[in-house]
Amino acid sequence: MNTWHTAPHYTSAELARLHDEARERAHALRAEAMDKFWRDVGDAVVASGRAATRLAHSLRRHAGAGATRSSPAAHRRPTVEA
Repeated sequence: MNTWHTAPHYTSAELARLHDEARERAHALRAEAMDKFWRDVGDAVVASGRAATRLAHSLRRHAGAGATRSSPAAHRRPTVEA
């Protein structure tokens, strides 16, 4: 047991193997992170498209409503032409 927390002594072959394993693991993690990133970007694009569609639908639905009691146009003071 290593009670003094000193680095274990590896041969150059063991170090090379550990380095190769670490590099492979880093490559796998990077690929996984990039895949997740692009899936999340795709999800965000789809969600923003749905939001834009809902907004356009809402604007079309309310465009013909005119000045109702709750609309800002109903609360404007009439302008007096001089």
